[in-house]
Amino acid sequence: MKNLIFAGLIGFTLFFSSCSEDKFNTESLQTLENTTIKSGQSFGFCIGKCYSEMSIKGKTVTLLVKETVSKGNSNVQKEYTYSDELSNKQSTELAQLIDFTKFKKNADTLGCPDCADGGAEWLAIEQVDLSKKITFEYGKEVPGQENLVVFLRSLRTGFLTKHVKE
Repeated sequence: MKNLIFAGLIGFTLFFSSCSEDKFNTESLQTLENTTIKSGQSFGFCIGKCYSEMSIKGKTVTLLVKETVSKGNSNVQKEYTYSDELSNKQSTELAQLIDFTKFKKNADTLGCPDCADGGAEWLAIEQVDLSKKITFEYGKEVPGQENLVVFLRSLRTGFLTKHVKE
């Protein structure tokens, strides 16, 4: 009988500890305060500004751009960082588009990102104890997250146009 009770307690503990792993703080998502959302694109064999990642926390947007410059027989990489703010409308719309329950159901890699230098995109949602990143083929979308991908891609492109001069 003691063994049965002991086994039941272990099972009970394991069940509830595994459930707590998936707790996503939806309250902080409403303001995006304790949530970081990243959206980026890259091209492997590329000269120029071939990497960009937009990171959003709260209303603060940080854009990282990496440029590969050919210098003689080697390549040199330069990094540029820009900061911006989301408007209230953008912030509200972004918070409404995130459904972490659906998001986490996707595989970590979709398709063949950056195969034959077709490019890759990624989307990541991070909180203190929970994060998920999905990498997918450039220009494609993540099943169930189409509106979120299109929204973030549009934001990223807008910030690139605003800050990065060719």
